[in-house]
Amino acid sequence: MTDRHYQELSIHIFVLEVCDPDEIFSEELECILHETLKLLPEQMHRIFLLSRFENKSNKEIAEQPEITVKSIEYHITIKDFHSHN
Repeated sequence: MTDRHYQELSIHIFVLEVCDPDEIFSEELECILHETLKLLPEQMHRIFLLSRFENKSNKEIAEQPEITVKSIEYHITIKDFHSHN
């Protein structure tokens, strides 16, 4: 292997080591998630954040002002229905 080829190979390996694909894809997925959340109605958005990011139970979420357990069940059912279709 020539010095030039060895140097090019070393550069490619270095770039692959520096660029963490998990981090790149994670940032892209996070961006997509936040853009999608912006499209949800406000109540559904709040419920989703409390449920998925703050790991709150339906009962804990229902303690929030203007959110009932029935509302939570409805919004989660709608979200689950759409994610399966």
